[in-house]
This record gives sequence, structure tokens and C-alpha cells, in this order.
Amino acid sequence: MTQYETPEKAPQAVSRLGLYLAPGLLFLISFCWSCFWLYGSQKAEEALASWMAAEKTAGRNWNCADKVIGGYPFRIELNCSSIKVTTANLRAELGSFHAVAQIYSPKLALADVSGPFQIDSAGSLSLWTWSSMRISARFGRDLERLSITVAEFKPSDPTDRPVLMMKTAELHLRTDTARSTEDRAVDFALRLDGIRSSNLDALIGNQEAGLVELNGTLTQTLGLRANAWQSLLENWRSQNGQLLLEASRISKGNFAFEGKGVLGLDPSHRIQGELAVGIRGASPLLAHFVPRNTAQLAGALLERKDGSAVQMPLRFQDSRFFFGPLRSGPVLTPLY
Repeated sequence: MTQYETPEKAPQAVSRLGLYLAPGLLFLISFCWSCFWLYGSQKAEEALASWMAAEKTAGRNWNCADKVIGGYPFRIELNCSSIKVTTANLRAELGSFHAVAQIYSPKLALADVSGPFQIDSAGSLSLWTWSSMRISARFGRDLERLSITVAEFKPSDPTDRPVLMMKTAELHLRTDTARSTEDRAVDFALRLDGIRSSNLDALIGNQEAGLVELNGTLTQTLGLRANAWQSLLENWRSQNGQLLLEASRISKGNFAFEGKGVLGLDPSHRIQGELAVGIRGASPLLAHFVPRNTAQLAGALLERKDGSAVQMPLRFQDSRFFFGPLRSGPVLTPLY
């Protein structure tokens, strides 16, 4: 008997399947993931093209210069060197635009936008600049949430002179699902911090930086279509849109204003409605609006020795505002 005649001592054939299994699985996974990413990027491009076509039908033409869709393997990114939009009454141009969504969470998109933002609306020119802008959007069937955060925001007039400056500006919007769908309501939170403006300094009577915080709901907002901001406001007014302020605060130096209530626009495009407000340090401000013979009364009503706020109703009606017993002159001009 030879040394190989005993079965248990015979050499076994070595399987090479294990050598190729891991690389093969890796290749298969990479191939499937690449197909998945290509499908996602194609759907993103189709969605963008469909949206731009719908906007064109509505009279708004968008252009993404040097469009590039990338981000492989884990993200879908959209890059534009600039964005332009034109309508019958408006032309606007943005700087570079970079948006990104994770491929495993496509309903959440983040975007960074570079300035400046140049606007020509019905012959009125303006220029907005900022140091950084971040946009966050979450989608369901439609847009559910939108947040915009801007640093060093400077709107300017046609002479490139800054109208005002803000250290930070934040706007948060959310579809209000607690209300009736007929309200077409959007909840909002706006915060403007570090506001500087020579016009505000003169109006309020001090040179401190200002702060604005507004929280509430806008009705009849969803689905609005407009070619210019004037048209947007008119469409909102004609549908009985309302601004419901749940909390608002404006402060600048020793001036402070807090209020809540309901505002809208009347047929002459002026503000109308009523707020329950608390106010202090407002004598310099009221002096610009009330008649001289009531200025002393205004000072007595609005200033308390302990520096606390005065609580009174503020009503806007017939191109005037009524603050408690005080009535302004016809100072409310049409917004458009």
C-alpha cells in the first residue's frame, strides 16, 4: 500500500472561491451603488428641469449658468456659477449656488449662496450683499420647511449706499398643518440682529444697534404666484391674507416694543388691524407722527418713572394709527 492509499491522509483540493468572493461582492455592491447614484442624479436633474419648465409656464425664466450635477458616491450636488431669473417686471441675478442632498436623505437639501443679489423690479434697482448665506429646505409632497441664515447682510440703494446693515438675519418657514387647508398658512420666525441704520437712529432717537424678532403665521400664502413683490402683495391682499403675530419684539437702546395681534392690508394698500402692545422709550418716535399740541400728552402717557413698558392697543385704520387715546396724522402711505 502506498502512502496515498489511506483516504484520510490524501491531500484535499484547495477551493479558490474564498479568494474571489470578497472582491466579487465588493464589485457587485459598488456597481449597484453606482447605478443607484446615477438613477438618483438623473431623477434630480429631471425634477429640476420639470420645475424650471413649470416656472417658465408661470412667466418666470430661470437660468443656472455652468450647471454641474455631481457628488458621487454619497451625495447629489448641484453647482451653478450664477443664477438668473427674469419675469415681465423683474430681473434678478445671484452669485454662485451650491446645493447638496445626501443620497440616503434626499428630502433634506442644504445650499450655500454667494452674493451679490442684484434686483431690477419695475425699474427700481437694488443690490444686496452678505458674507455668507445658508439655506436649508425639507420636502414632502411640497416644501415643508425652509430656513435661511445670512451674516453681514447689507441691502443697498441704486447709488450703492447701504440702506441698513445687519450682523445676522434668520428666517424660518414651516407649512402650518394644524390649520385648515383653506387657510394655506405658513408659520414663520424672523430674527434680525445688530441692525444699523442712520434713518432708524434719527427716527428712534439713539444710535444703538437694533434687534427685531417676529413670530407668527401668514395665511393665504401657499400657492401664491407673482411676477413682482407688488403683485405678490396684491394677490395676498385680494385673498384676505392675514399676518397673525403671536409674539414680536423690537428693541434699540432704551426703546422697546412688544406686541401681538392681527394685521392685513386695506383696499388702498395700507396696513390695517390691531395689536396689543407694550412700549417704552417711544417719545422720540411718537414725536415724528403725532401733532405738536399732543406731543406733551404723548410723553406723559408713554414714559413711566420706573422705566417699565406702557400697555396700550395700537390700531391701524384709514391711513392713521391710533395708540391708546393718541391719534397720528395721515402718515400711513400705501405700500405699493
